[in-house]
Amino acid sequence: MDSKMFVLTIFALFCMMQSSYALKCFICESNSNPRCVDSSVKNLQPQECVTENMLSYGSGFFSQFGVGPNSNPGKEPLTPTCFKFVTRNGTGHSVARRCAVKYQNQDPCATARSTLQQTPTLQFEYCGTCDKDGCNTGNSLQFIFGLTAFAAVVSTARMFA
Repeated sequence: MDSKMFVLTIFALFCMMQSSYALKCFICESNSNPRCVDSSVKNLQPQECVTENMLSYGSGFFSQFGVGPNSNPGKEPLTPTCFKFVTRNGTGHSVARRCAVKYQNQDPCATARSTLQQTPTLQFEYCGTCDKDGCNTGNSLQFIFGLTAFAAVVSTARMFA
């Protein structure tokens, strides 16, 4: 009986562990994809964040904030993060969800905010970073997934009892 509970405990821990291979974030911009504005990000799948791809994004979203291949000259440790940035202009909201990197002394939100201050036509509304798979939606489902895994383990344990 003890060995069955040990196996179930290991299985439960395995189910609840985060993937250690790569962070997965929602990647979209409301300018090109109107569904990006919706906080549930329906019909979009999180994509893996690879540091090299984030830094070489070049002509994309982060280049306007001075983040690119040469923005880490000291080769500081990089931390992948999910990023959500909301601005407002005369016509409405603009939402960007991306993979980003945090340096030890540089936060993507702080960089974006300071650059945005130089653009009077855009107003900052929200910026947030997070470090869990799919966390840049606006509402998190991770608690529900954990609760579901726990319920599955309890049900399975009762079958073996």
